[in-house]
Amino acid sequence: VFGSPMEYVQILQNGSIEAVNLANNHTYDYLDAGYLDTTNTLDEAGIVWSDEVTIATYEVRGVIIGMAGTSMPINQQAMYNAIDQMRAIGCNIIIISCHWGDERDYTPNDDQIVMGHNLIDYGADIVIGTHPHVVMPVTWIDDTLVIYSLGNFISAQYQNYSTCTNYKCTVGLMTSLKIEKTVKGEEVNIKIDNVENELIYNYYNQSSWRGFKVIPFSHPDIAKYLPNYKKVYETYKEVVQRLDNNMYVRELALVD
Repeated sequence: VFGSPMEYVQILQNGSIEAVNLANNHTYDYLDAGYLDTTNTLDEAGIVWSDEVTIATYEVRGVIIGMAGTSMPINQQAMYNAIDQMRAIGCNIIIISCHWGDERDYTPNDDQIVMGHNLIDYGADIVIGTHPHVVMPVTWIDDTLVIYSLGNFISAQYQNYSTCTNYKCTVGLMTSLKIEKTVKGEEVNIKIDNVENELIYNYYNQSSWRGFKVIPFSHPDIAKYLPNYKKVYETYKEVVQRLDNNMYVRELALVD
């Protein structure tokens, strides 16, 4: 995907990336050969991957997490089939990644909302959005966590383009959560709790296209790389909380 050298997979390993979703509009940029190079490289690195036709599972402390993703929101049946597969093999948590939404728009569109509800009704526990290149709201729908868009994590999208004003393409989101599994006899209960959203700034030298850094807004270094970090933080905190005022966003760093 994107033609990166295969040895770059070490960056994922060094960053403790254990699972990835490959369902996006660039999956077949280098046709079948590129796709196979990607999946083989991930397999050799021990990184779990999923897409529209391949589910992935990852077990942590007795909790079996299932993952699948779609790059075509109109193809919801593929995700229903994936959910059926994951439930059949005993997954406790099901994560569906959706390549959806309008690029550089903070507001979920009607298709996202409808598809999100459909996936929730069918049994998804966590729905994660990709594609818009900007953060979108995070909210609960019933007991399902919906992250409409994480925005960019590491990207060279230049922040001064007319379509990427106000750092919208260089601010992303990391979301963490706690999964609790309780077993009483034959009854198994799963609870998602302690959701924390961390706004991040993707810095790089825009002259040399080098020196990429991912800097949390909760870290004091943010002041060195983003002079107006306070205003930017408040802008995107509001976006994350737009559908749920109680959605937790980690506090801004205290900088002397």
